[in-house]
Amino acid sequence: CCNLWMAFAVFYQLHKMLVAARKARRHYPPSLRRITIESISIHSFSAIMASLTLIPLDWIPRATASTGCESFPDVEHKGQLIFYW
Repeated sequence: CCNLWMAFAVFYQLHKMLVAARKARRHYPPSLRRITIESISIHSFSAIMASLTLIPLDWIPRATASTGCESFPDVEHKGQLIFYW
């Protein structure tokens, strides 16, 4: 999940740079402080989202075969195996 949000942050900065180039304006890159804050916030958010499954709450679905919320293909089900190739 973290890679996706980091890619969004990079693409947003790239978009700002391309819009400035299209308008023939100077683009000022983000400061090191802003980059660090964005990176720390994205990684913290991802760590919180990943650790939600460790909290024993009933309304959070578990990734087990009995709940149907598994993240691995079932060996007997060929359609799932094709999807994971």
